Order: sequence, then C-alpha cells, then structure tokens
Amino acid sequence: ACLSAGYMLQEDSSTFPLEEVVDFASRLVPSNCIIERCSEAAWAELEESSDEVKQRQTEQWYGIDYFVSPIEPTDVASWGGTAGTKPFLDASSLRLPEPNCYIPRSLELCP
Repeated sequence: ACLSAGYMLQEDSSTFPLEEVVDFASRLVPSNCIIERCSEAAWAELEESSDEVKQRQTEQWYGIDYFVSPIEPTDVASWGGTAGTKPFLDASSLRLPEPNCYIPRSLELCP
C-alpha cells in the first residue's frame, strides 16, 4: 500500500507503477531545478545587486515584474553532493513537526 495526501491507496505490486515513479524521481536533480524566492527582502536584494546577469522581466498576463538570474554552479554542486563539496544540508537534521494541539483530531460536534 502507498500513502498519498492523507489517504490510503489500495495498490499492490501488480498495480503500482513503481518503474515510472522511480524514473520520474531520478529526474529530480539540482541541475534542472527552478528556485522561486517570493519576499520583499528577496526583491530588495536583487534590486540592490550589481549583478549584470540578472534579468528583470514582466509576466505577460498580469504584468508582474520578476527577476531571472542563474544559480551559482558551486551551489548546484553542493546540493548534489558532488565530490569535494560540503553538503548543502545535513538530512539527519530533518524532522516531522510536532503535533499541533490546536487542530482537532475529530470534527464531530460535542453533545
């Protein structure tokens, strides 16, 4: 069985597309990622930077301005764990959040 979005899927080895999932996951690599930073601080940082390779563009439907800039190759190498680079993140530090006591376990009304 496989968990997805809080629901249990009734899949077994004959119906679950394991090869396709593995193939898709193998294509998710740092060298083909897009990173979006949406904050006033990110906008201010880009406007103040003297980097000549950044490109200010305007989105065609809503007219929103945005910047496009390349990711440093050293950063991409560190994300991918390339030999000789320091890892970007120690995965052992990742944890699931503690249960939120403000979210009810049941949505039934009390009598």
